[in-house]
Amino acid sequence: MGLPNVTHLADKQRVFTLTPEEIALINPNTRTAPVFRTRQDAELTKKIYRRAPVLVNERTEANPWGVRFMAMFHMSNDSHLFQSAPGEGLLPLYEAPMCYSNLGQIATRKPVALRADERTT
Repeated sequence: MGLPNVTHLADKQRVFTLTPEEIALINPNTRTAPVFRTRQDAELTKKIYRRAPVLVNERTEANPWGVRFMAMFHMSNDSHLFQSAPGEGLLPLYEAPMCYSNLGQIATRKPVALRADERTT
């Protein structure tokens, strides 16, 4: 698992076996085989999952942590909650594509002139 080079098959720390029960312990919802770099990574992960269960087991519906998943707003499902015209007490809505937070120039607060093809409409 996770062997980028065939010669790694000779490394005893990179070759190991997981039983179906161990895979179910680590990935009880999907029962898919995880990718580990070394035997030590696999052993550590098994120890963790033996001591602390998965957040939600979808097969048994066990939720030992009391986790609830939710979304605050979805623009498609909750569009009726947003106003399209300005009004008193209303604030503008900014979506992630309207922000340039990943541009290094803006992160350093240096003035930047954006090319026309970089501007949002």
